[in-house]
Amino acid sequence: TRYNYTLLLKRLDGHFNKPISTITTMDLRMFLASEYKDNQPNSLNSKISLLKAFFIWLQDEGYIVQNPTKNLQQAKEPYRRRGHVAPIDVEKMREECKSVRDKALFEVLLSTGCRVSEITDATLDKIDWQNNSIEVIGKGDKERMVYFSTRARLFLINYISDRERSGILSNSLFAASKRPYLRLGRRSIERIIGDIAERAGISYSVFPHLMRHTFATTGVNQDVPVHILQKLMGHSSPGVTEKYYDLNDINIKQEYRKIAL
Repeated sequence: TRYNYTLLLKRLDGHFNKPISTITTMDLRMFLASEYKDNQPNSLNSKISLLKAFFIWLQDEGYIVQNPTKNLQQAKEPYRRRGHVAPIDVEKMREECKSVRDKALFEVLLSTGCRVSEITDATLDKIDWQNNSIEVIGKGDKERMVYFSTRARLFLINYISDRERSGILSNSLFAASKRPYLRLGRRSIERIIGDIAERAGISYSVFPHLMRHTFATTGVNQDVPVHILQKLMGHSSPGVTEKYYDLNDINIKQEYRKIAL
């Protein structure tokens, strides 16, 4: 988030040659049209959200009197199915996990539905082995308990034992294999999952957040209540969770039969 703020504010600073207190709504519309003309609606909306947050802060701190982003409207986003990793492809990816770390990482992502940031920040001292759970920190610095599968537990134990034998002493849930053994970063996790999918011969793009969609889709197709999925995934409302899953056509037909006259 800080990185995205920095990029946006540098562009904002380079675009305008006048005091920020004199910037108008039209100025910002022209700025967005000039600097981000090739952006997709969802990407453009993220820039608008950052601008709104920045100018609200300026107004709260007394740097500006009027907020020019007040009438700045979000771009309309077309509805798209979020997608998920198909069950057959999940099995293909399992077979292509070469190292014990890859196996543990894949199973943890798949069975917890965690965000990548939650995995990178997770620590070993927060694991409850008795309950197959780990406490993670999600959006808004909110703590929550997530649960991992027995398969993930076995691979995690093997991975932790393997890296301790190699002299990698780290409290991070997943650590880099080279000194100074820092926590495994977002880019590294994305690359690992992408490489596994490529070796498995999967034609569509597979990335860690798609695993989160897969978790939600699997849950709802196994009749897990949406409000439970909401808690497990750390969402603020069931409406957010509903955007994450694809209903199985078979389940849709079964439910339809209950109401068909």
